[in-house]
Amino acid sequence: MKKLLILLAFLASCLLPLTSHAAALTAQDQSDLQRIESYMNAMPPVRAEFVQQTSDGQVFNGQFWLQRPGRLRFEYAPPNNNYIVADGAFIHFWDAKMHNATDAPIGQTLADFILKDHITFDNDVIVTGVQRQSGLLYVTLVQSADPNAGSLTLVFEDQPLQLRQWTVTDPTGRTSNVTLVNPTAGDHFDPRLFVFNPAKK
Repeated sequence: MKKLLILLAFLASCLLPLTSHAAALTAQDQSDLQRIESYMNAMPPVRAEFVQQTSDGQVFNGQFWLQRPGRLRFEYAPPNNNYIVADGAFIHFWDAKMHNATDAPIGQTLADFILKDHITFDNDVIVTGVQRQSGLLYVTLVQSADPNAGSLTLVFEDQPLQLRQWTVTDPTGRTSNVTLVNPTAGDHFDPRLFVFNPAKK
């Protein structure tokens, strides 16, 4: 689970402190959250390159696909060759070096927020902070069921609104930042992209 949490870093270097307390949201915050909900619920399938940076100094890159609800794929470039697949029910991580797989129900991970059929900031998540800086909008949240399991910070370009980064912070404070590069909207992708097959990439 920790490996999945770090590798699914859904953004940027400006993190808010990990906390289980809901933020006191202003009217501006509420308005921005409603805009984000509308944007994400209307988001078409997306393909992008990604760059991932971890708090221990590692940098990875590769290809990313997102097709809501329930499906995403990270393909890491050589020599890493790891990949992550969300197939609608589970998230699977293939460790090419160890030649083994780790998986977890999507609902038990922070990825659940962006993969669910209808995205809302009510009920399942607690918003712990909203920040604005240099044309970027940062929203940090935790799972209501387990607020100490880690946090997710989504980073959007504003005007127009577009998801560009996310940061996952695990309970020990380790972070993983993912930046989307050259994102493009697509039609529905080949369903085989979202089928986990440990025998081949």
